[in-house]
Amino acid sequence: MTEESNNNTKDVDTKKDDGAADTETIKAVVERLKFFFSNANIRQDKFLRNFLVADDANEQEDTKDKDDDDTNSKYPQMVPIEVLLKFNTIKQHTSDPAVVAAAAKELSTVLKVSDDDKAIGRVQAFTMDQMEENLPITIVVENLPLNESGSGYAITDKDIRALLEQYGEIAIVKLRFGKNHGNGKKHGGRPGGWSPLGSALVEFADAEGMAKAVDDILTSKDGEKVEPKRKLTLQEKELQVITLKDFITNRKSKRKNDGGTKEEEDSTPPKTFECEWKPKCVIRVQGLAETCDREAILDAVTKALDTTLEDVKGKNIYVDFSRGQVDGAIRFPEPDTVEAVCEKLASGTVEIAGAKVEKAFVLEGDEEKKYWDDFIAFKNKQLQMRHEQRGQKKRRKFR
Repeated sequence: MTEESNNNTKDVDTKKDDGAADTETIKAVVERLKFFFSNANIRQDKFLRNFLVADDANEQEDTKDKDDDDTNSKYPQMVPIEVLLKFNTIKQHTSDPAVVAAAAKELSTVLKVSDDDKAIGRVQAFTMDQMEENLPITIVVENLPLNESGSGYAITDKDIRALLEQYGEIAIVKLRFGKNHGNGKKHGGRPGGWSPLGSALVEFADAEGMAKAVDDILTSKDGEKVEPKRKLTLQEKELQVITLKDFITNRKSKRKNDGGTKEEEDSTPPKTFECEWKPKCVIRVQGLAETCDREAILDAVTKALDTTLEDVKGKNIYVDFSRGQVDGAIRFPEPDTVEAVCEKLASGTVEIAGAKVEKAFVLEGDEEKKYWDDFIAFKNKQLQMRHEQRGQKKRRKFR
C-alpha cells in the first residue's frame, strides 16, 4: 500500500507544467522519489515492491511465457513514471513525466532512469533479504490518542516525528491500522473497515539514533516494564515504547499461549530443491542482440530442431535469460539434440532475434558443474524467500 493510500485517498489539484520546471518543483519531486524508493518505504509498500523486487517468473520450471508487453517485463525492477504520476504527493507538484525523470537523475547515485526516460529503478536492487533489516532500528509507539469516534487518529505522523527527531534521522513513521471485523463500514477514510490500532512503527535511519531513543524512552524490555528516563506524551496521553523485536516476540509468545498453531507454522522449515542433472545438456550463448528476449531464443531453438514451438515447450527445453542481458543459456532435459542445436547457433545457420550470436558452446566440466550449482542455489534461495514471505504475511498485522 502506497503512502498515498495510507494517508490521502482523495485526488488533489495537479500543478500544470508549462515549459521547464522550476528549481523548487524539481527539489520537491526529488524528496518524494528519495522517500518512495527508500528501503524503509519499500519494506512497508507492497505495491512498489511488486515493481522493484526481481520477478522470478522466468525461473519457474514450467515453460509458460511472460507477456512481453507486460510493464514489469518491459521495465524489470523499475517503476513506470506514469505510475508515479498517480501518487498524490507527486502530482501535486507536477504532471510532466520529464520533470519526474529529471528529478530521478538528480539522485543518480541511488536511482536510475530507463533509456527512454519512462521508468525509474534503484541502482542497488531491493531484495526480500532486506525485509527484516528494519528490526534492529525500529520501535513501536503505543497508546496513541484516537479521535472521539475511535475511527481515526487524533494525531499525525508529524506529531510523532516531532517527539523523536532529537535522537536522530527518522526514516519512516507508519501509523498502524487493522481490519475491522465489525459492521464493515468505512473508518477513517479506509475502505473495507480498517481501523486504527493506536500504535505506530518508527524506523530510524541508523543504529545510533535507535540506541539513543531506546536508552531514553523505552517503557518495556524483554517482556518487563521499565521506567523511562523521558516519558513521552501526546494530548495528555502517556505513550508506551517497545522495540519492534520485543513487540514481535511478545506477539509470538501470546499466539503460542493461545494455541501455538501460527507459531508452529512460522517455524516450519522451507522445502529444499533437488536436481539430478545430466551432463552436456546446457548451451551457453554469448553476445546476444539488444532486442533479444526469451521468445526469440525459443524461436531459434524451434528452427534449429525444425519443429514447432509447442513441441519445444512440450519437451521442457528452458531458456535461462532475462531481457537486457547479453549472455544466456538454453537448458535441455536430455543431451541427444544439444550438439546439433549448438552447432547451428555457433555457425550462424540459425540466428537469434535476427542476429548471429558471438559464441555458442555446450557447457562441460567445472563450468557445467558451476552452472548447475548456481541454479540449485538460486532455486533454494527462491524457496527460502517464499517461505519468509509467507511468514511475513502471517505477521503483517503486527508490523
